[in-house]
Amino acid sequence: MGRDPRGLIAMAIVGMFQSTRPHGA
Repeated sequence: MGRDPRGLIAMAIVGMFQSTRPHGA
């Protein structure tokens, strides 16, 4: 995979945030 580590890190952070935050916008 030739993807930048920042992309993976950002995705992981977003996933964790979404998982921790309740569903409701």
